[in-house]
Amino acid sequence: MGREGRRRRGRLILWLLLLNLLALAAGLAWEHWQGLSAAVPNINADKILLLSAQEGHSKEQ
Repeated sequence: MGREGRRRRGRLILWLLLLNLLALAAGLAWEHWQGLSAAVPNINADKILLLSAQEGHSKEQ
């Protein structure tokens, strides 16, 4: 029973390490995907900034 228990514990540790690596890879992939989506220009944000700049310029006159 002692040898079988150690073998079972070793397998459990191996599976937990593999699961941990899988979770790490998924987290890194998610961060990479979030970074790519943030790199895409947001045209609406640019329009809002342009309009607010024009609005501020017209108030100065």
